[in-house]
Amino acid sequence: MRRLVFFTAVALLAAGLVVTRESARPAAAAAVVSATPRDPAAEARGRDADIALFERRIGEDPESAADRARLGALYLRRARETGNYADVTRAADQAERSLALRESHNEATWGLLASVRLAQHDFTGALEAAQALVAADSTNAVSRATEGEILLELGRYDEAAARFATVEQVPASLALAPRLARWYEITGRLDRAVLMARNTVRLARATDGLSAEQQAWFLMRTGDLEAKRGRASAADLLYDSALAAHPGDYRVLAARARLAAQRGAWRGAIAAGDSAIGVQLDPGTLGVLRDAWLALDDSSQSASYAAAMTASALTQPGAIHRAWGLHLVNRGEQLGEVLRRVRRELQSRHDVYGYDLEAWTLHAMGRDRAAARSMQQALRAGTEDAVLWYHAGVIAAAVGDSADARGHLERALALNPSFGVDEVEAARALLARLRSPSGAADASSAASSAASSAASSAASSAASSAASAVVGRR
Repeated sequence: MRRLVFFTAVALLAAGLVVTRESARPAAAAAVVSATPRDPAAEARGRDADIALFERRIGEDPESAADRARLGALYLRRARETGNYADVTRAADQAERSLALRESHNEATWGLLASVRLAQHDFTGALEAAQALVAADSTNAVSRATEGEILLELGRYDEAAARFATVEQVPASLALAPRLARWYEITGRLDRAVLMARNTVRLARATDGLSAEQQAWFLMRTGDLEAKRGRASAADLLYDSALAAHPGDYRVLAARARLAAQRGAWRGAIAAGDSAIGVQLDPGTLGVLRDAWLALDDSSQSASYAAAMTASALTQPGAIHRAWGLHLVNRGEQLGEVLRRVRRELQSRHDVYGYDLEAWTLHAMGRDRAAARSMQQALRAGTEDAVLWYHAGVIAAAVGDSADARGHLERALALNPSFGVDEVEAARALLARLRSPSGAADASSAASSAASSAASSAASSAASSAASAVVGRR
């Protein structure tokens, strides 16, 4: 019952362990990783057998740093596949014990610990582990990219750019390419991110020994990027391929539910979402289901999902589950609580999506001048995300900046003309007012009530759904 988005980051980091660290592992551990791919059920049985094997080995030799590292990696793999957060805690314990036994010549375990800290929403701890990884071998491109990726999540974009600049010309690998794609995505180069992600899929298909879960993850991430630029059909095909590789993958099913919600395909969103939460009660997916049932005029079902969403969100690591927070803001609910939580997170994590959530919450509270200041921070990386630019346009209109409001809303619709049923309609209506000779003043008033208006619409989940793939993403 922990947040889906952190296993995304974990998958990136763990890919580095699987693909690039074979030579650092003992022969027995390497053999487990490089086994011929099997069907998902067989892989799961093999994974659990490997876990049992290394648990026995540690029982026999508790001083083996290598065995503890391998066991931790297996726990983390199972966490990604099943959504079981208890395995993240187990992975953290084994990584810490391995490093306590031996820090030198144990680079892969620093990478494992960085992955675990991300899953625990401990970005500072993740960065410390990544920096130790770089210190152990500063020539390793994947290590530098790992540090860069965590700096991205902390909102330290200049530092992240410096790390990525040193690896951008290195030949692509499964461990490196997804991190570069993430950098391009955050820094306003979405088309380039998609190209890099599609290259990653080609690399994955050509890589022997890659698990079904990993194959599905690379396909899903590419689908997410295609969805962000409004290419729903391309995203659907990629999600189909991901589910063919790893049937029942809860992450892919959740992505499919989000995409269906963006298009107002509520029955499809329910079918995919219910399948996803059968494995993991992700708050973002529960929010989609809440809105889907409300759109279908079933307030009782909607209320049950709302209760489950909040119960799940409050068990998450960190100050706030962002998809949950954005969902509440779109509904005009618990605004003070959302603002308190997001500001607590912003004390250490200064990324664009944290500022976006702060800005949108302030706007919903009628504090538009403060919202505009936060929105400037949310736009500073030039991230090509229609939800960000829609929020910016509404807030600019609310403070009377008609020129910026028009530009931001036009950009949102150009980036993704189908980023959310209700939001697209609201953006077009607001643009029409802004473009009319006498409509600028009316537009300011309309924008000031945009959040509360969205709260009354069942389709308001589109913004939270789209953003959960981004904001909540890591």
